[in-house]
Amino acid sequence: MGNQLALLGSGNAQVPLAALPQPPQDSNQDDRKYAGAIPFLSSAARVDGYGDLVLFMGDGNVYDGGGYMIADARGEDCTQCLEKGSSEVLILPVPGHCDLYCIITSRWEGLGDDRYMLASILDMSRTNPYWPDRKGRILTVYDLFADRPEFTDWLDGGLEGTFNDVQFAFARYTSGNEKNEYLSMAAIDPQWTTGSLSGNLLLHTTNEKFTRQYRITDHGIEHTWAQEVMPADAFTKDKNRDTDLGKDATNGDLLFACTDLGLVHPNDQVNTFKVLVLRMSGSTGELTGFEGYLPAAQFSNGNGSDGTVGPYGCAFSPDGKKVYFTGDIVEVKIGVIDRVAQTVIDLAPTA
Repeated sequence: MGNQLALLGSGNAQVPLAALPQPPQDSNQDDRKYAGAIPFLSSAARVDGYGDLVLFMGDGNVYDGGGYMIADARGEDCTQCLEKGSSEVLILPVPGHCDLYCIITSRWEGLGDDRYMLASILDMSRTNPYWPDRKGRILTVYDLFADRPEFTDWLDGGLEGTFNDVQFAFARYTSGNEKNEYLSMAAIDPQWTTGSLSGNLLLHTTNEKFTRQYRITDHGIEHTWAQEVMPADAFTKDKNRDTDLGKDATNGDLLFACTDLGLVHPNDQVNTFKVLVLRMSGSTGELTGFEGYLPAAQFSNGNGSDGTVGPYGCAFSPDGKKVYFTGDIVEVKIGVIDRVAQTVIDLAPTA
């Protein structure tokens, strides 16, 4: 995001950029106004149906559409103390509530091995804690119990407190002592779901060993399943992974792709794969199948810029029939997997 907003889906051949709002610096709580800082760890934004900016985030700080702070990042003397995130943060509408958003982030790398998925509820109908004439407030545990009892399900999975230990601004999700290292996150568009999933959001996270699915409903987050995607002895902290979600336009399957150096195919315990695609029912979210792919040598041999090898980024085509991926060895390379023909194609190098 930088300090600009890319207006995707605008219909223009060139994606237009809009500067993020910066309120005037007039010695009135200037430290709680966006002043153009470029995020270092994570960023996200949310617009309404008219394309107007509702809120944006940078390294854990949350601002409304005018650039006024709603919540602060974890640090000395913080109030809401939201995590700064590690590469990714999601702002998701809460199903059935036009004024509520779920903010999904993770503990950032600078805090050592304690990395978890964290969920907060932002209520845009509440009075801003810093600006009484503006709206937007992160709900604390006390707010939930007092005013939103139907949301106490959000607290399942344990709680993580703020530095001052006076209020809780988010719930922590983990499985036992498992750490969500290098957490990658993506959410499925509710318009893609049918049947019992209709209107719900599906959130997928991938850590060093598992990909997990969570269902976001109008009253909470439900952990629905976990699938091992990498054996423990194949993991090193230097590996890179990316994920993407898509939908097969032919059969309605939901699709989840991830890249790494030694991915496990549940039905093939002998080989490991560089790109793995999980197929899920569009009406239930349950796993229905797996596809494992091995890119050509130019994507899987040699040393990358950080000493690793293999594919990095990945993205589905709009119809879900292809998976595009990148490799960074000597030069940036792009490949494409044709899921129908079951082929891996080497595309021309790009600058």
